[in-house]
Amino acid sequence: MTQNTTSMSMDCKKPIKIDIVCGFRGSGKTTLIKRMAEEIWEGENIVFLQNESGHEKLSRVSESSGCQVIEVQKGCICCTGAQLMIQTILEVVKEYQPDRIILEAAETARIGSLRSMLSQEMEDTYQLDHVLYVCNIKNYHIKMLISGNYFENELRQAPVIFLNHMNELEKEEGDKILKSLKEISPESTTVKEDWKIMKPEELRAAYENGKIASVDRKENRKSVYAKINYKGYRSR
Repeated sequence: MTQNTTSMSMDCKKPIKIDIVCGFRGSGKTTLIKRMAEEIWEGENIVFLQNESGHEKLSRVSESSGCQVIEVQKGCICCTGAQLMIQTILEVVKEYQPDRIILEAAETARIGSLRSMLSQEMEDTYQLDHVLYVCNIKNYHIKMLISGNYFENELRQAPVIFLNHMNELEKEEGDKILKSLKEISPESTTVKEDWKIMKPEELRAAYENGKIASVDRKENRKSVYAKINYKGYRSR
């Protein structure tokens, strides 16, 4: 693996940029990627890697943008599918020479593990550029109750969090969730506006908040959400 990476690095004039899009299944990852393809990555040679069997297939992104889409469906990429993902990325770089690779991660993928995996295996071949986290706000409380520690740590690892369906909540409930997010991940930028209808320049500004910093954020196993009292919460 190391020899292949080194050889390929010599063939590339500059590292390939990689963006990671994370979030639970049905959160809107594919929808955000489609919007980004139309407004942000236009003009770039893009390859999409989909490790999530989303509600909306990335093939629709390919149809509208003309970009290549490759599905990687043999397990979560930061667990059983790690080596397969590394090999797939190396093959993509060799065959397509993309400017950027967009990775739609499975809902069980951990941002910290993905960054560590890619850094160890491919640091001379690629440049991890952006990490975007998409959150379906209507399922926020349920996901916290079921997967609290995991969910909180992913939010902390995300430079930017795109909220989906925020405009469908009552103001009081939305404000409580925003307060919760601020308590859990004060360093993350939260995009609460409807990014599906944002102006291109606003969307780009939100996207640039996902730029990767040089220092990883540490995981914290203590739940912040559990300490916040949500009186009047009701499932939708």
